[in-house]
Amino acid sequence: MNLDTTISLWSSLFDRDNLSTEVELQNPFSGSVFYNHGSKVAYILIAPWHSGSYIFSRIKRKIRKSGQAYVQYNLISDILSPDVEATRSYFEIVNQNIRKDIRKIHKESGVDKFIIVGLSLSCVLASMIASKNDLITDVTLVVPGNTLSEPFWKGLRTTRLKKIMQRDHITLGLLKKYWLDLAPEEYIEGIRDKRVKIFISKNDRIIPYRFGKKLADEARKSIPGVKVHTNSILGHYGTVISCCLFPGKIGI
Repeated sequence: MNLDTTISLWSSLFDRDNLSTEVELQNPFSGSVFYNHGSKVAYILIAPWHSGSYIFSRIKRKIRKSGQAYVQYNLISDILSPDVEATRSYFEIVNQNIRKDIRKIHKESGVDKFIIVGLSLSCVLASMIASKNDLITDVTLVVPGNTLSEPFWKGLRTTRLKKIMQRDHITLGLLKKYWLDLAPEEYIEGIRDKRVKIFISKNDRIIPYRFGKKLADEARKSIPGVKVHTNSILGHYGTVISCCLFPGKIGI
C-alpha cells in the first residue's frame, strides 16, 4: 500500500483548510497558506513525493488553534525523474523560491521565527532551505536519508526510475556526483545552530534505515542538542503517519 492510499483512509477525518492569504508567494507549488494576524511564528510544511495537502491536515489544525501560521508546499511528481539534471535543477529552483517566500513573509507579515518540517523526500529540500538561513530556528526531518542518490538507488519505491537510468549508463557513482548538492549530510554544518529533530525507523525499506542512521550519527557529532527518535516497527510510511496524526511527537 503506497502513501497516497494509506493517507486517504484517514484524511477524511480532518477538516479542510480555512485559508487566508496575506502574502503572494513566489513558489508556484505552494499548496495552502494560512496566516493568523499578528503571529510571529510560522511553520514551513513540505509534503512528501506523490502526496498532497491532506497529509498535514491534523498538524495544520493544531497550528491554527495555537494562533500560529503555516505555509504548506506540495511537490509535483516530476521532482524526481530519470533526468538527473532536471531533478537537480528542480530542487534548486524550489529551494530558492521558498527562501524568497520566507524573506517576503518576514518582511510583510512580521513573522520572525520559522520552523521547517520535511517528510521523506522533502527532507532534502528542508535541509537545503534551512542551511545558513537565519530566519529558520527549528528543523524537523521525518524519515530522511543522508543523501538522495543512495536511498534512490537502494530503496523499493524508485526501482523503475533506477532501471531507466541504468539504460542511460548512469551508475550509483555517477549519480552521487550529479546529486551531491541534494544530500542532507552536506547541510549539517549549515543547520548546526538550529534546534533539530530527526525521526527514523529501523524497519524502513523505502529510505533504508542505514541511510537515515548515517545522517543521525553525523548530526549527533555536529549539532548541539539534536534529538534523534528511532522506532523499530513503524517503517517508512508508518513513521510519517504517526508524526502527522500526533503532532505533539514533532513538537507541534
